[in-house]
Amino acid sequence: MPAITDPLTGLANRRSFERCCERHLAGGGGGAIATFDIDLFKQVNDRHGHAAGDLVLKRFAALAKGMVREGDVVARLGGEEFAVLLPRANSEQALAVCDRLRDATQKMAVSVGGATIRITVSGGIAPLSADTSLDATMAVADAALYSAKRAGRNVLMMAA
Repeated sequence: MPAITDPLTGLANRRSFERCCERHLAGGGGGAIATFDIDLFKQVNDRHGHAAGDLVLKRFAALAKGMVREGDVVARLGGEEFAVLLPRANSEQALAVCDRLRDATQKMAVSVGGATIRITVSGGIAPLSADTSLDATMAVADAALYSAKRAGRNVLMMAA
């Protein structure tokens, strides 16, 4: 039986996330998908070591899980990339949930070996519809994420 959780964070992994999204779409559900990337994460590993980076990933995962609504699904897609399925959320609701997570992340402090690590995240949000494939929706959310990074990081962008 294939693994369905990310071993480091305990969140859904990419395969599990995609299955949840596909089931939701098969049921005709709408909503939104948000993708997040921890800004400048390589610097965390370079300055503080991979154990500190792992702790940052775990802390962000726990924060994200605690910030979303019941029924939302948070996943670690790989590396410092995360995604959230927001079933039945309209654009305003998705933006509000994701902005609360973005804001809480910039306020979070991770203490490691006498150092305090602070991070930010950038995010992209795309509407989820049974009329559009999951791959296409993820690509749109990723494009919005990279627009957020180009806009200076610690930013959310809603797909046009």
